[in-house]
Formats: sequence, structure tokens, C-alpha cells
Amino acid sequence: MLGLREPRTHGVSRPGPHVLAFSAADPAALEALTVRLRDHLAAHPELRLADVAHTLQQSRGRFALRRAVVCRDLPDAVAALSDPRRLLDGETSRSDAPVRLAVADGVPDAWWSGLASATAALAGQQAPAGAGRETAERLVRELLARLGVRVVTDPAADAVDAVLGDGPAEEWPAAALARLWLAGVRVDWSALHRDADGTPTAYRVELPTYPFQRRRYWTDTRPAASPAAGDAGTTGSAVRRVDDTGAWTYLPTWRQEPVPAGDLDARLRAAGPWLVLSGDARGEALIARLARAGAETTAVRLADGFDMDDTGDFTVGPRPADDLPEVFGSLLVAPRTVVHAWSLAAPPDGQTADAGPMAVFEAAQELGFHSALALAGALADSPAGGETELVLLTSGATGVTGADLTRPEHASLAALAPSLAQENPALRCRSIDVDAPPLPAAGDAAGVLADRLAGHVLAAAVAPHRGPLAVRAGETWLRHYEPVRLDTPARPLFREGETVLITGGLGDVGLTLARHLAQTYRCRLVLTTRGALPPREEWPLHADGESRTARHVRNLLDLEERGAEVLAVSADVADLEQMRRAVTLAVERFGGIDAVVHGAGVQDPAYFRAAHLSDREMCAAHFRAKVGGFHVLQEVLAGHCPERRLTLSSIAAVLGGIALGPYAAANAALDAFARAARRDGAGVWTSVDWDTWGVDPARFDGELVMRPHEGVDVFERALAAGDRIGQVVVSTASLRARLDQWVTGAGRPAGQPMQERRERHPRPQLSTPYAEPADELEASLAEVWASVLGLDRVGADDNFFELGGHSLLAIQVAGRIRETVRAGLPVTAIVEHPTVRELAAGLRES
Repeated sequence: MLGLREPRTHGVSRPGPHVLAFSAADPAALEALTVRLRDHLAAHPELRLADVAHTLQQSRGRFALRRAVVCRDLPDAVAALSDPRRLLDGETSRSDAPVRLAVADGVPDAWWSGLASATAALAGQQAPAGAGRETAERLVRELLARLGVRVVTDPAADAVDAVLGDGPAEEWPAAALARLWLAGVRVDWSALHRDADGTPTAYRVELPTYPFQRRRYWTDTRPAASPAAGDAGTTGSAVRRVDDTGAWTYLPTWRQEPVPAGDLDARLRAAGPWLVLSGDARGEALIARLARAGAETTAVRLADGFDMDDTGDFTVGPRPADDLPEVFGSLLVAPRTVVHAWSLAAPPDGQTADAGPMAVFEAAQELGFHSALALAGALADSPAGGETELVLLTSGATGVTGADLTRPEHASLAALAPSLAQENPALRCRSIDVDAPPLPAAGDAAGVLADRLAGHVLAAAVAPHRGPLAVRAGETWLRHYEPVRLDTPARPLFREGETVLITGGLGDVGLTLARHLAQTYRCRLVLTTRGALPPREEWPLHADGESRTARHVRNLLDLEERGAEVLAVSADVADLEQMRRAVTLAVERFGGIDAVVHGAGVQDPAYFRAAHLSDREMCAAHFRAKVGGFHVLQEVLAGHCPERRLTLSSIAAVLGGIALGPYAAANAALDAFARAARRDGAGVWTSVDWDTWGVDPARFDGELVMRPHEGVDVFERALAAGDRIGQVVVSTASLRARLDQWVTGAGRPAGQPMQERRERHPRPQLSTPYAEPADELEASLAEVWASVLGLDRVGADDNFFELGGHSLLAIQVAGRIRETVRAGLPVTAIVEHPTVRELAAGLRES
């Protein structure tokens, strides 16, 4: 049962007969729901039938496969739900069919009087005494109009016939409404439960939720295509390192990719119930298109605050993330497909470009990134279980043609999709970027365009997931990554004595590049760091010890010993005044800046958690370093190095990663802003989505990491190609194979677990001695780990990652544990509790 938040105090409800109307995705679910409802009503004789009818009509009636019963009171409802002869069934592909009234032959006068009384009672009125056919027909038409039913008289119209004189007069109005609804007529049921002044006479009550069918409703992903020429390192879907650094680079591209459109209405109905977070006319067009398909849909719209209307739809306030828990707490039906379309809304008043690029970016995150995190959290906490498809919609967050990259601030939202799915195997997530709003058009043209776009978007939403999609002018495009070999520079990239500014220059990667530039080109270096540094003359006094300052000082002295001229500046890259001072100091000492590398970023492990568990402070830190730093550089570098600007972005913007959601989002936004700036002539930026640098083996080690000399080689190639390439992705293994395994699931059907390893090997020698599991829970967890890792045994204190585990296997372990011990478990729990004993303790606490 799901709790409701409606008042329980109301007046006298309308007497019967009442229509119990409900629907389901398939016959088995419909039968199961009928039995659940019957048993619930039998067990709760205190319920009012009007409340039950109202609840069912508002929350159980939007699937195509429908059932209705007409009953007088609660005992009669229990009897009707037990009697197959009284069940009225239908299946419709229509959602707003008109109605045509017809009259049976030989209807007696007394029947019309009974109809008038029954119709007036249903409408909460009193019929005139001795009413005849004319009065009865008028009352029927008035009731249908009040309930939003369109009545037509054209005999050639494609309408549903309601035959007057068919059946007992006292039951005809309720039975007719039931049959019309079964046939696809839209009925405003809420109007049936209001008195003359609009006061509700019935309220929602707790009823059984839908039985969840553990089935998939999306077409299977097609087998992975053969690797493109030059995409080395692919053997089926296996991922293995490529030693040739020249084969590590890929260009993001788009290819036209039509999606299946056949039998779309049926697929939309099967993918329901839908929850659509609507932000503009395009979101409303999605809701209308789903309704026309007969799909069960609940809308959540932007307004001044949280509210729920009579139809079961919701509104939320200007910080929608705050209201989403209330929405999910009030839902009667757990959604199978959720469409996040709030980011399609226009920026709030006052949030134009004049407010500053960072202000626009931060405002956009409320409707985009932050609300998506709250949505993921609500889905993760939902007690209903089962797979959910989450579709993240953006508009102008990516450039298919270049000029259509109009809202780079929402690239952060699209980049969340892989991480959200990787962290919660029950959540399938994809992103779709849609056309800008259609220009104002005469007549119905704008509505036609919006409806056409809705059809394309929904077809893409239920198509096989092969990666990010974009819809442009009725055509669907799929994101690809083409291998491109970047040549080794034919001539030196820098002249001796040129000045390079590196933000985050004392971090692992920034320092690696600084050493290379100093040794190879004798560049003069301007290195920024957020930490405080002592004056240059005091460096030797602070070189000893293991403090952060001591390490920085030793590295700076080492650069000078290599022959470099170094200006180290304490400056937050996102602080305009501090960075303006850094540039001023660089000009005063070196005369100018000839190139910039934006490498600032957050490295503190405390800022890397599951996406939906990341608070605003964690997210803001990533956005501030990457996006805020970029916008500050754009301002302070005016007149400096317009042709040589490079970012240290991350492959996480492409592949996601467990506990990397906000980090991936920040880097994707950096990529988008850099490409937009390059297109607009605001600096020739080359955004490089780097694979993991293995500068510090204690922090980053493994087969796929880049060694420092390899990263430097790719840096040279990317910078040399900067006049021709705006963005490049660096992957030490086949990027296609990694996408198949991590993002699209093409390596195996979605939802299908990896097979248990039948061959088991001895437990490796670890620094931790083997410890027997202490109880049944620890033993169960140890067996799951052993089966997934292919080991003969796992000790209670063994570290998952020291045993050879990695993030992909952590997903499998989390799924197996959920099935074995029947406990909710996020994938990140394996990262936070990497031993059997720690994980068991965490499960007991929760």
C-alpha cells in the first residue's frame, strides 16, 4: 500500500450505482489486480464505495486493457468482482473518442422517466416529476458535457455509440459511462464526485498497488557491430589495453539513426505507467501523445509549490528537487518509465546571459541536474522495486550540426545517465536531446509540429538503447565515437621561453605536464593552486615534511632545478579577482601568456559518492572547478593565447562511472562550453576527455591507466591538432567495447545477470590473513563474492578490490546480494564497505 495525503473529512457522497474502473498492462496483471481489489474490499468493510470508485478512476484507468464493474454498495462490489458475468472488459487504442447517442426501438415511456431520475441522481440533482424522453435526453447530454465527453450527431463520424433504452433505466447512466470508457472515451471522472459548488464528495483511499510484472518492455539491443577500422582492442565485447598511443584518440560524431516506429502505441502502453516531468509545451505534447496512445500517464508540472489535482497529476515549486519525495510518496502506481523534461523549460525571468554565464548555469541545474539527482534518489528509495526506465530530455545541450548547441548548461544533465544506471542496476537510463521550441506558426501548425516531435521522442524513448540520441527536424541521430589517429607533431609546439598557464598546476597531471614543458621546451610556467604557498624566498624553509605545502614546495624547487622559470600563484580558478591577479603577475614577470591548460579539478575522495547521495556542496565543488574556472579564464584571458587553449576533461563524461556522477556532469558541461566558445570565436579551445592518468600508483593503478610518458605523448598530439579538432576522447582500450560493456549493455541483454563462473581458482595470497565468516549473513555474502570472482573461498576480511574485483563486477555482486539476502543494496555499498564483514555490518545497520 502507498500512503495518501488527502483529507479524510468530507460530506455525504453520492449514492450508487458506482463504476469501479481499472486497467493493467496485460491480462495476467488485470486478473491479479481484480483479485487484490476484491480481497481488499472484503477485508475493509468500513470503506465508502464512492471513495473506492474515485480512487480507481483517477489512478488505475490509463492502460489500454480495461475492466469495469457497476455496483450499488461495498458488498455488491465484492460480489461483482467475484462474478465473471458482471465484469465488463475492453481494450482500446483510443483516448478521446467522441460519442453518438442512439435510441433503441420500442422504448417504453416509463423507461425515460427512470432514466431521468437515474441521470439526475448521478449528477447530484433532482429530476422533474414525470419526465419524458426529451427531458431524459437533455439530462444525459448535460451529464456527458459536464464529464468532458464530446457528443456528435454526424452519422458518418467515427464515434462510439451509446444506445438509449439498452438495459435497466436505473443502471443505464453508470453502465453507459463504463462502456464508453472501455471503448476509449475520455471521461472526467473527478467531475462526477463534486457537488454543485465544486466541493469534492469523494477522496482517495489506500488501495492495493499494481502487481509488478518483472518483464522488460523495450526491444532487445541489437548485437554489437563489428569494430570500425582503427578501433583496436575489440574482441567481441572484451576490453583490453591497446599499446599504441596513436590509436587512443576518438572524435565525437553523430550519425543519422532511424528508430523503430511500428506499433508505437502498443509499445507506449506496455512501457507504462509513465511519469512525465513537464516543463514546457513540448512536455505537454508528450503527455497528450501518451494519452492518445492509451498509456497510463501521470504528469508533474512546474508551478509555485507542491499540489495534487483531482486527476492525480502534480505540481512542484521552483526548486522541484525539494518536492519530488512528496510526489513519490503520493503516487498510487509506481512508474515503469519516467521522462525528465523539466530542463526543456525556458530559463527563469532574470536568468539571461546578462546575468553572467555562471549564474545561468547554476539556475539551469535546478530544473536539470539537481532535480534528476532527487528523482534518482526517489526511485532508489521506492519500495515498489523492479526495473525503471529513466529518460533525460535536454534541448540544445549538444551540437549535432554545431549551431544547435544553444544550452550547454544542460550538458551536465545528459552526462548523468551512465552513472545513474551503473549505480543502480534496477534503473535503465538514457538521454535524448530534442529540437528547440518550434517558431510561432499560423493556425494549428505549431501544435502539429509539437505532436510530431513528441512522436519522435517517444519512439526514441522505447527504442533499443545504443547511446545518447538527438532529434533534429524529425530525424534521429545517434552519438558515435570515430577512431582518429593524431599524428606526432612534425615540429616543436613551443618556442623556448614561451609562457604556459596551467590551472591546478601542482596537481598530479598538471605537474606532469609542467615538467614536460620545462624539460622539452624550457617554457616559463604559471602554475595556480588553491592552497596557500609561502613567498619564494622562504621555499627552502618549508621543503621538509609530508604536508601539502611541503610537497608543493619540493615540486616547485624540482622544476627550477630542471631549468624552468616558475611563477606559482595561490588562486582559486573560479575566483575572478584571484585569477585576474594571477594573469597580471604573469604579464608583469613574463610579458604575457602564450597557452593555457585548464586542469583544475576536485581530487578529494570525500567528493565522490553515488550520484543521488551527493549533496549540493559536493556537486558545486566539481562545477566550480571545471565550469566556473572555464568562465573565469574566458574573462581574464582576453587578449592572451586565443589559439592555444586546452582542457583536462575526463572520459567519465562519456562512460560515467560509479561514484563519478557529479564529476562526469561537470566535465561534460566543460566540454560543451569549450565547444560553444570555439564555435563563437571566443578562443580556440580543444577539450580533451582524458582516460585515467596513472601518475600516483597508490591512487590510480590498473591495466587501462595511462602512464605519465604516454599521457604526455597524447598531450603533444592533441595540442598539435588543436587548430582542427575541438574535442577528442582518449581511451586506452577500444572505446566501443567500453561503451558496450558500461553504457549500452550491448555486451549482454539489459537486466540479464552475468553467468556464475563455473571454474574456480584458489584464493590469492593477500596481506590480510584468511578469516572464516562469523555467521550466516557473512557466509552468504562470501559465497556471492566467490561465485562472481571465480574463487574457491573468500574470507570475511578480504578486500573486494584486492581479490581482483572492479566496478563492473561490483554491479554483479550487488545484484546477487539483493537476490540472495533480500536486501536493498546500492552498488556503491561495495565501494564503501569493501570487505564481507564491513558489508554485513552495514546491512545489519540498515
